[in-house]
Amino acid sequence: PRAAPAEGPVFLLRGDVVGRYVVLDKLGSGGMGIVYAAYDPELDRKVALKLIRPGARGNADVARARLLREAQALARLNHPGVIAVHDVGTYEDQVFVAMEFVDGPDLAHWLRQAPRTWREVLPLMHQAGDGLAAAHAAGLIHRDFKPENVLIGEDGRARVLDFGLARTAGADAAERSDATGDHLFGLDRLSSMGTTKESVRLTQAGAVVGTPAYMAPEQHLGRDIDARTDQFSFCVALYEAIYGERPFAGDTPAAISYAVTRGKIREAPREGAAVPSWLRKVIVRGLSLAPDARWPDMRALLTALAADPAVRQRRLAVVALAFGLLGAGGLALSTMQPDEGACRGAERRLEGIWDDAVRQAVESAFHHSKAPYAADALASTKGLLDEYAVRFVALHSDACEATAIRHEQSQEMLDRQMACLDRCLKDVRALTRLLANADDSVVANAPEAAGALPSLEPCADREALVAGAPPITGHDAAQIAAIEDQLAESTQQFQLARYADALATATAAEAGARELDNGHLLAQAQLGRGRAELQLGRGPAAESSMHAAALTADAAADDRTRAIAFASLAFAAAESVDRASEVERLAKAADATLTRLGGDPMIEAELHNNLGIAARRRGDARRAVTEHEIALRLRRGVADADETKIADSLINLGLSLVAAGELEAAERTLADGEQLTRKYYGESHPRFANILHNRGILRHRRGDDGSAAELLARATALRDEVLPPGHPDVAKSHHDLGEVLLSARRFERARAEFEIAVTLRSAGRTTEPRKLANSLTGRGKAELALGQLEAAVASLREAVELWPASEHIERAHTIFSLAQASWSQDRTSALELARTSLAALADADATGAAEVRAWIAQHTSE
Repeated sequence: PRAAPAEGPVFLLRGDVVGRYVVLDKLGSGGMGIVYAAYDPELDRKVALKLIRPGARGNADVARARLLREAQALARLNHPGVIAVHDVGTYEDQVFVAMEFVDGPDLAHWLRQAPRTWREVLPLMHQAGDGLAAAHAAGLIHRDFKPENVLIGEDGRARVLDFGLARTAGADAAERSDATGDHLFGLDRLSSMGTTKESVRLTQAGAVVGTPAYMAPEQHLGRDIDARTDQFSFCVALYEAIYGERPFAGDTPAAISYAVTRGKIREAPREGAAVPSWLRKVIVRGLSLAPDARWPDMRALLTALAADPAVRQRRLAVVALAFGLLGAGGLALSTMQPDEGACRGAERRLEGIWDDAVRQAVESAFHHSKAPYAADALASTKGLLDEYAVRFVALHSDACEATAIRHEQSQEMLDRQMACLDRCLKDVRALTRLLANADDSVVANAPEAAGALPSLEPCADREALVAGAPPITGHDAAQIAAIEDQLAESTQQFQLARYADALATATAAEAGARELDNGHLLAQAQLGRGRAELQLGRGPAAESSMHAAALTADAAADDRTRAIAFASLAFAAAESVDRASEVERLAKAADATLTRLGGDPMIEAELHNNLGIAARRRGDARRAVTEHEIALRLRRGVADADETKIADSLINLGLSLVAAGELEAAERTLADGEQLTRKYYGESHPRFANILHNRGILRHRRGDDGSAAELLARATALRDEVLPPGHPDVAKSHHDLGEVLLSARRFERARAEFEIAVTLRSAGRTTEPRKLANSLTGRGKAELALGQLEAAVASLREAVELWPASEHIERAHTIFSLAQASWSQDRTSALELARTSLAALADADATGAAEVRAWIAQHTSE
C-alpha cells in the first residue's frame, strides 16, 4: 500500500505514525506532497500533517536540508495571519510539517458561497496581507499567493497557507529557479505550463513557478522575484474578490501571460456593486508591470487599503461627538488632547484652497484655454489634487487621533505635525490660485506642478519632526508666515514655467527674510531666485545665487536646502562638458549634506538625475544609465510617488540606454515612459511629442527609418501645432526628421525639413551657431544628393564657417560634403578640402576617415 513513484511521496494509511502524530485521513495530494489530518497525542489536538519528498534530481540530501531549514523558518513565524507551524522533522526520506488544523473554507470557496461586497472582502484580505507582510519580514517569499491558499476559520480569521513555492529571501540562483521541483507546501505540480482553462488556477512548477492566473510579470518571464512579487499576486486576488473577475483577461496560461507581461488591466466592470476609485487606484498600483512601480512593501499597500475616507469620516464624527459631550458636561480635556476643532472635519482646512468653488474656477480657466491638451491636463491635475487632498485629510485626522484617542503622542508632537501640514497647504493654495487664472503655459505645466507638490510623508515622521525647529510663535510668526506664502508662490510659479514671476516673488521673499534675519527663509529665497535665473538663461547670476543659498543654509543648519542648492549647482555646471570635475565635486557636497540630513529620496533622485544628464552630455552613456536607474528607483520608492517625475526618469533612462547602444532595453523603457506620459498629459501635449520624437530617434538607431520617419513626423506635426515657432524643440523636430529622411534617401522631403530648421535656427544664429551649422549641413547634403550643386556648396560653406572649433569632428564631415559638392566646379580645391577633412578624422573617426580616404583615392586618379 505504500508503493510510490520514484520522485513522489509515500502514501500513508489511517493509524500510521509520523513522529508522534497519528494519521487520521488524507486531505489532499500533489506530485510532491500529501496533506493528512492527524492527531497529536501529546497536546491532544488535531493537526494538518504534510509530507514532502525532495526531488530525485540533484542532491536529495541538500534539498531535504533546505526544506527543513525553510520549514523551521516558517515554524518561527508566529502570526495570526499565517497558518501556524507546530513541528517539523523527517520521516524516512521525507520532510514532515505539522500545522494548525483549520476547519473552514478557503477564500475562493467563501467567495462562491454568496455575493460579497468589497467592505466584506477587505478585512479578510487585510488579515491575509498582514500574514504575507510578516513572512516577508522573516525573509520568506510565498510565490504562489491565491484565494485557494487563504483559509477562513470558524473564528472568521483568515490565514495564509501553502507557502508551497516559498523560498527564503536571498536564496541562490538554483533555489530561485526551483530546478529540482522541490516545493515545501505545494500540492499541485504540472510538468509544463498548461493550455486549458483549468490550468490557469493550478500551481505551475518546473521552468515557470506559480499559478498563472496570479503570477507577476517577473514570474511569467522567468526573472528574479522578491516580496513585491507576492504583492502583485495579492492584488490579483483582491481585484478578483471585489470585482468578480481577474484583472487580466485570458482563459489559458498563455493568454494570461500575454496580458500580464504587457500590463493590460481590464476596465472596471459596468455591472455589479460600485468599487470606489481610491480603492481601485490602490490595487492597480500593486499590479504595476515594473516591481519598482508597485507599493514599496506589503505594509505600505495595507496602509493604503485601510485609508477608506468614508470610515475615517465616521471616526471623525465619533471624535467630534465625544469632544462635544465632554464640553457640555463641563469636563476639561487632558493637556494631551487637542481642542475640539483640531480633529473635526479636516476637510475644512481645504476650504478656499481645494474645494468645490476653487475646483469650478480652475475648470473654467482650463475650458477657456485654446490648447488642444487642456482637457487632458485638467483631468490629470484635478485627479492629482484630489489624491493629495485625500492624503492630507487622512494624515491630519490620524495625527489628531494619535494624540486625542490613541494617546500615542504628545500635544507638542501634534503641534509640529499640524505646522508641517499647514506649510504643505501653502503650496496647494499658491498652485490653485495660479490654476484658477491659467493661461496656456500654466495649462501645459499643471499636471507636473500638481504631481510635484511637497510630500506629506515628512509630516508623519515623528523622529524628524522632533529634530526640527518647533513651530514659530510670538511677534515674528505673522511675518514669517507671509514670507512662507511668498516662497510657496514662487515655487509654484517656477513649476508652472512662469520664471520671471518666480524670480520677482523670490526676490521679494529674500528682502523680507533679510529684514527678519531668518537664515532658513533667506536660504530658500536665494535658492528660488537662483533656479529661476538659471531657467531665464542667466547662468552666472544663477550660480551665484545658489552658492549663496548653500552658504546661508549651512549657517542656518538647514541641510535640506543646502542639499538642494548643491544638486541644482551640479545641474547648472552640467551645461558645460568641460566642467565635469566640478559637477562631481558639487555632487559629493550634496551627498555629504544628505548623509548628515539622514537622507531624502526625492533630493537624492534629483541629484542622480542631474548626474545622469551631465554624463550623457559628455558622452559617458554607461554612467548616465546607472545614474538614471538610481533616480528611477528612488522616485518609485517614495510612498506618495510623483508619477510625472517617474515618467521623466523613464525618458531620461531611455535616452541614455539609446546612447549606450542598449536598444531593446531603451525601447521598453521609453514605452513605459510613454504610458505614464499619456496618462497624465494625453496625446496632444508637448511632452507626448517628446516621447514620439525620442522613440523615432531610437527606431532610426535600430535601422528602421520608415517607422522612425512616421514617429518623427507625428512629433513634428504636434510641436508645430502646440508650440510657438521660436521654440527650440520645433526646429529640432524638423531637423531630426530631415536626418531620418536623408538616411531613407527621400531627399526632396529631407531638404524641405532642413529648410524649415534653418529658417527657425537662423533667428538664434548668434547664440546657437552649432545647431544652425548642423541644419545647414543637412540641407547641403540633401541638395548634393538632388544634384543641386551650387545650392549645396553655398549651404555647406556657410555651415563650415559656423561650426565652433570645439566641434571639429562635425566640421570635418561638413568639409568632406563640401568637397564632394565642389568637385565639378574646382577639382583641386575639392581635393584640398577632402584632405583637410581626413586630417581631422584620422584619429577620431576611423569609419569616416576610411570613406574620405577612398574618395580621395578615386578622385585623384580621375
